[in-house]
Amino acid sequence: DCRQDFQSWLTTWSVPKKFWCCAKEGKGCETYNCDSGNPADWLLSQKFWCCKSATKGCEALPFDCDAGYTNWNSAWSPDKKAWCCDNADKGCAQDDHNCNSGLAVAWGLQKQMF
Repeated sequence: DCRQDFQSWLTTWSVPKKFWCCAKEGKGCETYNCDSGNPADWLLSQKFWCCKSATKGCEALPFDCDAGYTNWNSAWSPDKKAWCCDNADKGCAQDDHNCNSGLAVAWGLQKQMF
């Protein structure tokens, strides 16, 4: 629930909750300077944030998990399904979550609950 403790999100929310609420509802987003440094060297969270908010750094992500999402099951490669499931919580089959891959900070709510 991204409304709960929103007034104090910076200090009370867990890192996964911040990431999920930022990605899904645009709340609790830590801001990044999207004009600084090489996107290939950014943290995954910065790549996602800058890609979504400033359309920068998107090329540094190995896959665009929004592209073709409406038909992901038949259109995406197995590699794209695995990466997007682990890192963007998209393209996941019911039991597809691998808890040993991807950055925990980037796990979606479905994967966290799995």
